Amino acid sequence: MKTTILFLILLILPATYSQDMMKMHKGRINKLEQLERLKLIDVLNLNEETTLRYFARQKKFRNQMEEYKKEGKKLLKKMRYLIKNGDKKNELKSATDNYLVLGENIANKKTEFIKSLSDILTEKQIAKLLVFEMKFKEDIRGLLFKRMEKMHGMLP
Repeated sequence: MKTTILFLILLILPATYSQDMMKMHKGRINKLEQLERLKLIDVLNLNEETTLRYFARQKKFRNQMEEYKKEGKKLLKKMRYLIKNGDKKNELKSATDNYLVLGENIANKKTEFIKSLSDILTEKQIAKLLVFEMKFKEDIRGLLFKRMEKMHGMLP
């Protein structure tokens, strides 16, 4: 009886820990997205109506990108499987071609999204948006890199 209970506890604990870690990760992502929104509203000097219209369109775009990301993960998983488990050149070429086409589709959708903003934002605001997105990503990447270095004892 004791071993059964111990076994059940050991079985349940990792799943609970994993769920807690996922919640923490989602919480951090949400905070980061909120920070991005606030900074973007400030940088673009958006009024309330424009803010609502922009973020509604951005949400739709990001949902599309999420679908592409899932598709890309499936293709990469398939390629890893094909690389590891056989010499199926035709299937591997097909998966590779599909992955490259997916990359082109992503770039095209991003271009469409940016161009679609011309009825909401001025050209100057669109340019500021592009600069902001790149700088924000670079800043976050830099902060993460510094944090990793500190965690691994590379910085004083």
